[in-house]
Amino acid sequence: MTEQIPNEDGIMAQVTSVFDPSIYEFEVLCKPHHPARAICNIKINVKHDKSQCLEIKIDIGKKKIIKINTLAKCGNYTGPELLKKVDDLAKLLHVTKIELTDASLRNYCGAIIHLPILSILTTGSSWYNSQGYVSDNHDDIMRHNAFIVNGPFVKMMDDAQKVVGDDNSVLVGKLNAVVGAPNDDSVKTYVNKLVASIGRGENCSKDNAILLKDLIDYIASARILKFDQTLYRNLSGGRRRRMQTKRNKKNNKKFNNKSNKIKRNNKRKS
Repeated sequence: MTEQIPNEDGIMAQVTSVFDPSIYEFEVLCKPHHPARAICNIKINVKHDKSQCLEIKIDIGKKKIIKINTLAKCGNYTGPELLKKVDDLAKLLHVTKIELTDASLRNYCGAIIHLPILSILTTGSSWYNSQGYVSDNHDDIMRHNAFIVNGPFVKMMDDAQKVVGDDNSVLVGKLNAVVGAPNDDSVKTYVNKLVASIGRGENCSKDNAILLKDLIDYIASARILKFDQTLYRNLSGGRRRRMQTKRNKKNNKKFNNKSNKIKRNNKRKS
């Protein structure tokens, strides 16, 4: 039996069942309905101040995908809570995959900082990684970055300088003046100290925030951390099965090559 594809009214009914229409308003643009595919761009804003929460593209057909174009803390929901709402919507629409491009930024005391790099330096993974969004080579990326951020801060700066080619002693001097000499501090420990030095609210240190931005920009320019902007979350466990299938194929290939080699050697002996 062919699965029925929802029309615009059907999709909006599901959206409003997840997001309270007394708090949020919706801007919807759907392509003409086709029996085998539904594509809608939906913006979800807070009613009282028009601040944007989410902009998503729903594509229900062969692939069944929701793509998150914009996500911002708004209304009563935090970032993780909004992602949970997207999960809920995906399940209602029988969507199996949610995609996004991680270009997230964060304002620290007036300094706009590239959040993925900062999160990797302070925790070992990006914020979206911590929410279950990964790339195809996620495991390799995690191992590579863990080696760097759990290692000495001094080594990371030395390695970055070799790549960039410029003397970073001025930046290192400013960092040491604020945080102190790193000694044996790991990257995680040192960068978290720098973040803590900024403080919060009206008394935050703009100078220290700018210094953090300078460090993040420097590490980003050196490209010593691995990071994929295109991320996804499978709601059907597909990634694990696909990775296992690839692993099985690789192991089978090794076994077959070894078997063929033994056969050839036996033929030579006979």
